[in-house]
Amino acid sequence: SHARSHFGSSLPVQAGSFAAPSSYLNPPCIMRVSLALACAASATPTAVSKHYTYWCIGSCRDDAKPSVSGGTILMGGGTDTDTAFKQHIKWSGGGDFLVIRATGDDSYNKYIQGLASTHSVATLMTNDKQAAEDPDVLDIIDRADAIFFAGGDQWTYLQEWQGTSMQKKIQAAVDRGVPVGGTSAGCDIQGGYIYTAENDSVESSEALQNPFDKHVTLQESPFLLHPSKLLTNVIVDTHFITRDRMGRLAAFVARLWKDGKKAFAIGIDEQTAIAIDASGKATMLQQGKDGGRAFVLMPTDGPEVCESGKDLEFSDITVQKLDAAYGDTFDFASFSGGVSSQKYKISASRGRLSPSDPYSPPDDSRASHVVV
Repeated sequence: SHARSHFGSSLPVQAGSFAAPSSYLNPPCIMRVSLALACAASATPTAVSKHYTYWCIGSCRDDAKPSVSGGTILMGGGTDTDTAFKQHIKWSGGGDFLVIRATGDDSYNKYIQGLASTHSVATLMTNDKQAAEDPDVLDIIDRADAIFFAGGDQWTYLQEWQGTSMQKKIQAAVDRGVPVGGTSAGCDIQGGYIYTAENDSVESSEALQNPFDKHVTLQESPFLLHPSKLLTNVIVDTHFITRDRMGRLAAFVARLWKDGKKAFAIGIDEQTAIAIDASGKATMLQQGKDGGRAFVLMPTDGPEVCESGKDLEFSDITVQKLDAAYGDTFDFASFSGGVSSQKYKISASRGRLSPSDPYSPPDDSRASHVVV
């Protein structure tokens, strides 16, 4: 889900040096259990295993150990947002930046390295759940000063990483202040509630006509806990306007309220990112003139009808539209902010949403630019 060829299949090519146990760094290349090291004439080996692949560029031999400050990047998919990565690097103190994924290649490495000064940039690609217990994988995560989850398939991520030592190491990193983030599927796993896509994706029309459709699969526990318990009552969706997902997100929230969870939601469009600092204060960021929009859904009550095989009936869901082009900010600790003229309500009834354009408030002139 990334315009810079995230899902390529290039072989690992080492352009820097790999920070690894000392046994990795003594030539000639050493074969360890299930681990082969590819030698290059002028580069330290890159790790290639049956269970994972690791690429690193920059100063990979040593651990940077900078001063880091916690934060979260929520990115809506499509072309990545340069300014969001720059903020992520700033939070990391310019240390060791780690991208984690389950498919694709190392295309993020040079892109991120070109945005701002970093000690190193690496990509870790897992192939299966065994990777999540590999001591070398756990060591790689231990050394990270920034962690970013690439796009892909959130169900694969949950199947391979959840309930493992790798998940514990990622949580430990967040707990010590390492900033974290993700795009598309990598963003979807940031909320306290998660749309898992276990049975593939669901369209808004399907979810509105039957919020218990087999494709509406929700996890009511977090993959990650963020600083200050931020986002614990939130479900996140991406590619939001591009793929018309307001209806399905309303259905996700309805299902959670039906289960007694007073959930809010965040829908983030492509070419858009939300940078949330450790206190919950968020800044909207965009890539190009077509990006930069997000929507916070804040119901005050549950749905009137949320039953299997029936149209969702869910009235007066408060929506706060946020737009990077206007410098909008939001506080996710108090769920307040944005511009008053961009706060409006939507409702679900008879298998559709009203108003017919749920992505625009009745007054979209933004004449009243007063922060509330």
